Amino acid sequence: EDYDKLQEAYKKSQEEARSLTQQLQQLKGELAAAQTQPEKERIRTDIAHNEQNFSASQWIERGNTLLYGRRDYFGAVQAYTQAIAYDAGAAEAWRQRAMARRAKGNTAEALNDFAEAIRLSPYDTAAYLQRASLYALLRRCDAAIDDYTLVLGIEPQAAAYTGRGSVYLSRHAW
Repeated sequence: EDYDKLQEAYKKSQEEARSLTQQLQQLKGELAAAQTQPEKERIRTDIAHNEQNFSASQWIERGNTLLYGRRDYFGAVQAYTQAIAYDAGAAEAWRQRAMARRAKGNTAEALNDFAEAIRLSPYDTAAYLQRASLYALLRRCDAAIDDYTLVLGIEPQAAAYTGRGSVYLSRHAW
């Protein structure tokens, strides 16, 4: 399962890196063709933003390797924290850092990171599913059921039905 997650994360990061590289090349072409100083400054700002996103993406990839490949949870948290420093709006970095913190046993910090990931990307069902799983582990059944139900409202999937059913079963709510 960890290998599958690592493969999926790697594939996603490679696609993002290709996209960011293409955007950077396009921006450099626009900069060369820019006529006015304000236009050049806007493009330079866009290039700097693109480079920050690229750096964040690289740190996310490193964190994924540490989390899923090496099970180095401390190192993964540090890598995701670096990604967040480059791009505080990277919901994936917050969600993945939450997973690393959960693995370390830092459940309060993990819940805070899941909340931020969800705030940044409210339709990211993976964040809700992972947070619901943590809530279930902490026996916060109502919160777990709420998250599983939210997932079902966004995109019905077996994992949400299974998770919610397991929580109901643990509560003897036949």
